[in-house]
Amino acid sequence: METLPQLDRYSSPDLEPIIGDPAAELTEGPVWDARRNRLLWVDISRGLVEESDWATGTRRTWHTGGFVGSAVPRAGGGLVIADGLGFAFLDEDTAAPVKRIASILPAGHRMNDGACDPEGCFWAGSMAVDARQGAGALYRLSREGAVEKMLDGLTISNGLAWSRRQSRMYFVDSGTNGVDFFGWHGVGLLGDRRRFVAIPSAEGVPDGITIDREDCLWVALWDGWSVRRYSPDGELICSIELPVAQVTSCAFGSPDLGDLYITTAAHNLSAADREAQPLAGTVFRVRPGVSGLPTPDFEG
Repeated sequence: METLPQLDRYSSPDLEPIIGDPAAELTEGPVWDARRNRLLWVDISRGLVEESDWATGTRRTWHTGGFVGSAVPRAGGGLVIADGLGFAFLDEDTAAPVKRIASILPAGHRMNDGACDPEGCFWAGSMAVDARQGAGALYRLSREGAVEKMLDGLTISNGLAWSRRQSRMYFVDSGTNGVDFFGWHGVGLLGDRRRFVAIPSAEGVPDGITIDREDCLWVALWDGWSVRRYSPDGELICSIELPVAQVTSCAFGSPDLGDLYITTAAHNLSAADREAQPLAGTVFRVRPGVSGLPTPDFEG
């Protein structure tokens, strides 16, 4: 692994494009489902939840009928999604339509990135479809199915991750060009909000995040052509460069949690940019030399 940040645009020799779709638009939210050895992700604007089986490479797709910002496995089976209205349940095995858990959003808004906390609750944020400043919020879906608004006045609620020792909850509001963290006290109790790292806008916009086994934070940079790794003290350790500008999120997966899966987008790219970035929207895989942590399922 690189020991110094490399900020030139290049494709790592170990970087492998594994899932390509010429129609992919806003590929986001990768999550590893250890129970079924599969990678899950969404295509937000096309309203798709997708999976790839690790052993066979077989893919399945579910159409939700509208925006879908994130999807997580449910311990009891099926998936829970954050979509254009709020939270819903998707029975993947019967291909049944989504079953509404809670409708919480006004018109012109949609849910965005989300993740499960160490207690098995599902956190997901919202945003205005036009990305209007201050219109977003962060919600927590409890195991009992109750929805609580945890933060308000956000712009683009994005990545969430919990530190290895569960003392911090990392959070990205992309409108602030940085990553923050809260003290984590369990049962949805947050401590003070502090800035973890600020990223100059010229270097990209922080998007999805994940934690590795050494408690370092990986940050995907929209319009930044890269995923960066930061120490628990906020020091930039290294960067994995990609051949596409809109890098949306990342997650550790594979049975040994040694692969880093990286999602990208082709959202609103011009014809010239699409020609220059033919892999935009692809899911990439790389083995960065460090493994990740297991991610909780929704326990509701």
